[in-house]
Amino acid sequence: MGVVRHLPEQFQVHSLAVHSNIDLLEKQINEFHPQFAVVFDPASALVLQKRTPHVPILSGLDGLNVAASDAEIDFVMLAMSGSVGLHPALAAISAKKQIGLANKEILVMAGEMISKLAKEQSVELLPVDSEHNALFQCLRNEPLSSVRRLILTASGGPFRTKTLEQLEKVSLKEALCHPNWSMGPKITVDSSTLLNKGLEMIEA
Repeated sequence: MGVVRHLPEQFQVHSLAVHSNIDLLEKQINEFHPQFAVVFDPASALVLQKRTPHVPILSGLDGLNVAASDAEIDFVMLAMSGSVGLHPALAAISAKKQIGLANKEILVMAGEMISKLAKEQSVELLPVDSEHNALFQCLRNEPLSSVRRLILTASGGPFRTKTLEQLEKVSLKEALCHPNWSMGPKITVDSSTLLNKGLEMIEA
């Protein structure tokens, strides 16, 4: 949203989607004036619809699929976490939309299927995740034959200097205290345990 905010003459927000954070979505609706919005949680969608009667509020997977495949849009930013992003990703690819992909889970669970469909539909998947975007830019117009290896970097997380014995006694509170980033609990634990780096290897 920051990119759109700084380049309003180049981008127009057509639709927005959240899981259930309707307070944030309401602010974004008032700022960006989308054609419609989607709240995955149906109960929260009803609440927001009462707050913003001038904007249609859709809900559930059907709403996400409608937003991802709407005929008026050119680019879909898939930034939701978890498996819920799979259906709108497939809908967007089937509708031949260019996709900015910030959801590594769907590539881990269905990467072969997504890549095959994207190739069939001539859809480019643009990696948004910082490490993969950096690799993408490095490889742009570069023959793969010139590449010997690619390195995905990591901060090491809060347990980088701990011994195996110390790791056995780590608490949930410690795992949720990442030294560099403020994220949701699942992503924070994945980062702290370096599971996130494993997912990135599969995604790459």
